[in-house]
Formats: sequence, structure tokens, C-alpha cells
Amino acid sequence: MKPIFDRGYIIPAINSDDVDYVSCARALAKSIKFWQPTSKVCLLSNDEVTDNEKNIFDYVSKFPFPLDENPLANDWQVFHASPFRQTIKIEADFALSGSIEHWWQCLQHRDVLVPVGCKNLYGETSQERFYRRVFDENNFPDVYNAMVYWRYCKEAKVFFEMVKFVFENWNVIIQAFKSFNLNKAADTDTVYAIAAVLLGDELITEPFSDFFNFVHLKARHNYCHREYWNDHLTWELVKGRIKVNSFYQMYPVHYHEKSFAKKIEEHYDSLLGSN
Repeated sequence: MKPIFDRGYIIPAINSDDVDYVSCARALAKSIKFWQPTSKVCLLSNDEVTDNEKNIFDYVSKFPFPLDENPLANDWQVFHASPFRQTIKIEADFALSGSIEHWWQCLQHRDVLVPVGCKNLYGETSQERFYRRVFDENNFPDVYNAMVYWRYCKEAKVFFEMVKFVFENWNVIIQAFKSFNLNKAADTDTVYAIAAVLLGDELITEPFSDFFNFVHLKARHNYCHREYWNDHLTWELVKGRIKVNSFYQMYPVHYHEKSFAKKIEEHYDSLLGSN
């Protein structure tokens, strides 16, 4: 798609049998609109969208190419589906805990940028490596696809073409690396890491600057001993801010536990005056 807006956020959402990702995307969009009322938000989904939901998003786009059975393998299509000249992709199970409008001033100087590492609820860069054993074994860059920035340019197109290539050739490519489960389907974080290795990670990462980052509430990043952080930690929503264990979150929050989207949406509805 040729860009029709200058910049904005795209939220991919493919519903599964277990998760209504469109409702997660709806909650995220409301958090963006609360903190940044003039920001443009695009929903990327092939699922049915109601008229009320269409009013929440500035643009609703469908995946432009046939969908793969592995929903993660459709990630490369975001480049072609975005209506923006500059895009930040954010996964649906996120919420803003403050404005990130200032990010654009730094991001506009890059062609593509993918976060390296993630934050825990205390604002520290997580040192937990349980989820990243294959990364460490293969010396992969510690990238996360939960947020990605790109400009509409040749370099970004090449990156997403490489992501597509790795997904399509996953079973062959992983044989060149260590400790892979050959029966495990491709996941997007690992595909991004391999794409970075093949293209040169300096082209898509900035490991010494972590302004473009997020809080990951997955259990082990936050010293939790239970699967669901919101059953283990204290939390509250305060005037649009997310507060966990008495710490206000300073980055966008990847809450991971999908049922939490309902709490997020109810909170922002009360702030935005939605019915």
C-alpha cells in the first residue's frame, strides 16, 4: 500500500479460537487515543469489525496476501498493509502508560528499528534468559518483534522480505544453528533475530539506546512464581497510568495475559467517556 498518512500505529489482530485479539487491539487503540488524541491508529485484521470498532480506529486494513496457517508467519505483511509513511507496529496485547509521541523525533532518522531486550516492571532491563536460550546459544541479537518501527523505504521492504524468507524456509535455515527443536513452529522473535543476522543487526537495532522499548510482564521477567502476573502482583490503573507493585510504568506495557484487555478497555472507556 502506498502511504496515505504521515505516521501512525498499526495493530495486527488475528482472532484465534481462544483469544479475541481484536478486543485487545481496541483497548490498545483507546490507550493511544487517550494519551495522544491526534495520533492515527490502523487495525490490521481479516476478522469482522463492527461499526463501533471502526469508529475507534482511523483506518482498518486487511492482510493484503493470503494468510499462512501459522498466524505469526503473516507478520511480514504489515509493511504492505500500513497506510503510514512512518509506522510503529505494536502487538495487540499492549497498553500505553503515558505518551510516546516524542519517540518520532528519534525514530525518523532510522529506516527500521527493532527493540533489543525488554524492561521489567521496575524499569530495569530484564536479565532473565529462560525465554532466550536459543538466542544465547547462537549469539543472536536479543530482539523483540512486539514493537517495530519502519519508514516506507527500500531498506524496510528488504527487511520484511527477509522475514518472509525466513518463515518460508524455517525448517532448512534452523539446521544451520544450535539447539533448535526441529518440530517447533517458527516464532516471530526468533525469525527477526535470524533476519537481523542475515542482513546485519546494525541495520535494524540500536543496542546502546533503549528509549524504544517496553515493559514485558511475562512472569519470569518480573520474578513471578505464577504463570499469570496479575494474580501474583498488585496492580491498579490510575488516570491512564499502569501501576504494578507500586511502580508506575514508564514504557508501553506488554501485559501478555490477554484477559487483562477487558480491564484496560473499561478503564480507558471511563476516561474517554465512552458508552
